[in-house]
Amino acid sequence: MKERAAIRKERCKKGVAKWELSLRDPVLVRIMPVSDAGKGVTGKFIRPFEGPYFISKALSPGMFELEDKHGKPRGMFNNRELKPFRMENDVLAEPKCGIDKTDVVTVFY
Repeated sequence: MKERAAIRKERCKKGVAKWELSLRDPVLVRIMPVSDAGKGVTGKFIRPFEGPYFISKALSPGMFELEDKHGKPRGMFNNRELKPFRMENDVLAEPKCGIDKTDVVTVFY
C-alpha cells in the first residue's frame, strides 16, 4: 500500500506540462454547439472544437489572433478557448467527415 501511495505522490509531483504558444502553431478553437431542430442537428453530437487554425499574432500573453490555412483572419481568442492541434507525421491531417470503417454505430430500438 505504501508503494502505491509513493507512486501516486511521484505522479502528482510531475504536474501538468505547460503549453507555450508561439506564432504559426496549429490550434483548435472551442465552439459552443447549438442544437437546431429544423435541420435535425443535436448539440450533443457536434464536435466541441473546430480548426485547425494558426496563431498569426500574440496580442497579449493570453490573447491571440488566429487565421486559417489560407491566411484569412478568424478572430481573436483567449488561450482558454484554444487547444493544441496534434499533427500526424508532421503533416496537417484533414478533418474526417462521415462514418469511417473504424467507427461503430449502435442503434437501439
